[in-house]
Amino acid sequence: GRTLDDPNVEAFIKALTGHDGITGLAFNFNPNLTDKGCQSILAYVAETPSVTTVELCGSALTDSSCDHVRAVLRANTVVQLKIGDNCIGTQGALVLSEGLVNNTTLQQLHLGGNNIADVGVIALARALQGNPVISSLGL
Repeated sequence: GRTLDDPNVEAFIKALTGHDGITGLAFNFNPNLTDKGCQSILAYVAETPSVTTVELCGSALTDSSCDHVRAVLRANTVVQLKIGDNCIGTQGALVLSEGLVNNTTLQQLHLGGNNIADVGVIALARALQGNPVISSLGL
């Protein structure tokens, strides 16, 4: 399959801007993608309420992208978020937990394959206690 780098992803996202019919985005396993490209995708998702499914597994997400993931979670539109097999650590998990506190739409969260220590897992679990619809959690 084709892998995308940051400039290609940014051009793709720019072309999607204004298309309100997009409901899902999957940019899985793109080794040439960095936080910059991931942040472009996440910024688009945060500003596009029609997008309910986001997959960025194996796409080099790090703790520095978690602010953008938090914004997506706070937008309260995403139902499925798959960000496993990345470089998210405990600090990133703490940032994600802030976005989960008042989220009432997320049904599936997959974070497996990251480097999240116990304190991050506990923060995520506490944040999800108020989510009435979460049905699938992968750590």
